Amino acid sequence: MTQVGPHHADQAGPRPVVGSPTSSSTLPSLVVSMLTLGELWEGHRLLDVGTGTGYSSALACARLGDSAVTTVDVDRYLTESADSRLVSIGRRPMVVTQDATEELPDEYDRIVSMVSVPRIPASWLSALRPGGAW
Repeated sequence: MTQVGPHHADQAGPRPVVGSPTSSSTLPSLVVSMLTLGELWEGHRLLDVGTGTGYSSALACARLGDSAVTTVDVDRYLTESADSRLVSIGRRPMVVTQDATEELPDEYDRIVSMVSVPRIPASWLSALRPGGAW
């Protein structure tokens, strides 16, 4: 778990936090598998939905280059923390705080989601270039 209610794990103190889990980290091997299955090739632009810690964005940047990766999350704390982590390792993808079900900031060849959605949002279909995949 990386978040319980409004409490982020990296802000946890010595007292137990009570509440429902609202965020967790995706298993690193699953992230690698998802990016591999996404068939990311040179020249592709990727939207990474669910910024979280920034791990998936860092891997995508290493594969595609920083300017080809955009990551979005609804939680400003997560996007700001991930952006700081990414900068600290020399990575600068576009990090956006927004709901991915709203209009997205660009068009993409691939969309990889680290969060579950009940159905593919219309915004993803609108942002996906012809021939693209999610």
